[in-house]
Amino acid sequence: MKKSFYTRENDKIMRVLSDKLKTNLRQMKTLKNVTLLAVIALGMVLFACQKEDVKTTETEDGISKEVKRKLISLGVNPYGAYKEFIKYEDGTGEDVYIAENDLMVPVERLNRVKPKEGTNAEEYVGGLLDVGASRTIVVAASSNLNYMTKNALRDAVSEISSTIFGTKIDVSYSYSSNQNDADIYVSYATSGVGSTGILSGLPQNGDPYDNILIGSNFHNNGSYQQRIFMHNILHCLGLHHNDAQSMQSCPGYPGFDYSDMPSFPSLYVPGTPSGYYSSTAIMNVCYDPYAPVNYGLEYIDDFFQFFYYQ
Repeated sequence: MKKSFYTRENDKIMRVLSDKLKTNLRQMKTLKNVTLLAVIALGMVLFACQKEDVKTTETEDGISKEVKRKLISLGVNPYGAYKEFIKYEDGTGEDVYIAENDLMVPVERLNRVKPKEGTNAEEYVGGLLDVGASRTIVVAASSNLNYMTKNALRDAVSEISSTIFGTKIDVSYSYSSNQNDADIYVSYATSGVGSTGILSGLPQNGDPYDNILIGSNFHNNGSYQQRIFMHNILHCLGLHHNDAQSMQSCPGYPGFDYSDMPSFPSLYVPGTPSGYYSSTAIMNVCYDPYAPVNYGLEYIDDFFQFFYYQ
């Protein structure tokens, strides 16, 4: 039966409407998929931000909790510690953590700190020298140091040597500027030394820390340099700061939260004060470089007599 004009026109309209409906449905489906992808992408961004926030919270001062635990296990207060690239005068360099104003701990060394065998907490007992029957520690200066600074270093070595006389350890000054001839080598760092103008470290593997670095901002008074050198040579020989845990000698120190941290190790000499005991003590964190050079040495000999009795 032949369709009427109106019927044919209605069929055309229905086909057009049907095609438009299909097109709209496809567009809606596509939009739904795009919306779903956008929601997923947004969720991934938010999740990433949350993860980053957690990471930032754990390292809000730039030092992770793991690094803080390892520094404490070495007897180093992590408050205010920061990572720095030290560049030596020969052009080489390495990453270190700087803490307690003047102590540097190489990142490579810290990476090797492991929990004490048989325990769950990081605990480190060490920092003593391997001396055998006796040992002479040789201190030498770079040829780049000026005459006044070399004299201050030589006088610092002499003062320490006389203070610990009678123990298994002696300290001597070498006029050789060859680093290979020295146990402790004093030189300039071209970058990385902090506001104190000098950095040293604690013994490693039975040997004294082998570098004392000074910066362009190192004190320019010879007698003050001598006392500062004495403080840092004693670090290299194994003496920590008296008040490393409390930092009581530093005005305005807010304290460090030791919760969820390993116990702070110490090598205590019976009969001597533990912690801060005198504003003139040479091994305070914030010691007085302007005090007479022989002030605050009263318990240094006790340390060496106790651990290195002749």
